[in-house]
Amino acid sequence: MLIIYFPFKELLYYFMKHIWLYIMPNKMIQFSYIIGIIFINIFVSSIAVCLPVRRILTVLTEKIVSELKY
Repeated sequence: MLIIYFPFKELLYYFMKHIWLYIMPNKMIQFSYIIGIIFINIFVSSIAVCLPVRRILTVLTEKIVSELKY
């Protein structure tokens, strides 16, 4: 068990160290870039939610209309 644990622990530590340095860079990022990325993220997220909802609503509306016709 220990033979597997220690190399795995070192591997995870290596990845976490590099991920932390990627997330927390040493130099400052301009505020306008952060705001731009937030707006792009909100835009893409809203499109990713709206497209499937539109399809679901059209299917449900067709089923409701067809049920009302009978």
